[in-house]
Amino acid sequence: MKCTHCTRGDMQRASVWALSLPLGIIGYVLSIVAVCLLGSAIWMFLVAYGVIGETNEAEIRKELADELRAQNIADALVRDFEEDGTVDTPHDDLGFQQREAIDDAELQYRASKAGEAVGKGIVAIVGASLAYWCVSSGVVLLIAGLLLSLRRRVWLCKSCQYIVRRA
Repeated sequence: MKCTHCTRGDMQRASVWALSLPLGIIGYVLSIVAVCLLGSAIWMFLVAYGVIGETNEAEIRKELADELRAQNIADALVRDFEEDGTVDTPHDDLGFQQREAIDDAELQYRASKAGEAVGKGIVAIVGASLAYWCVSSGVVLLIAGLLLSLRRRVWLCKSCQYIVRRA
């Protein structure tokens, strides 16, 4: 096909930037940043989910049970505490200090569970907020980057660089 503008050159199929080369490069950079933001949002979600799912209740119960053993409390009572963090077995026959130690251990265990729940709630809120921000800005940047890096198909003259849109 001959060029209608210069009548010397041949028209060939080509793909050119829809806007300009610098804007196309900016579009690719924005797309890369957007993909990184979306990946970090997924990573934050997984980390926050892992922290929320992780628990160390058994470890806390074991430490408190070791403290009870150090105060010469019967093994049956300590095992009862290690199971669920409370002593269900009657312990009225113990001395005042031993009953006080059991009550303190139960209170510390409940307090640690409550503190852990608050911490997990904060992690969930902050993680979800950051993930939302990363996803929303990542989607906007991805759309802008893809729009800036668009290419269009044209007929291009080899000699005069005349461009005609392909229909």
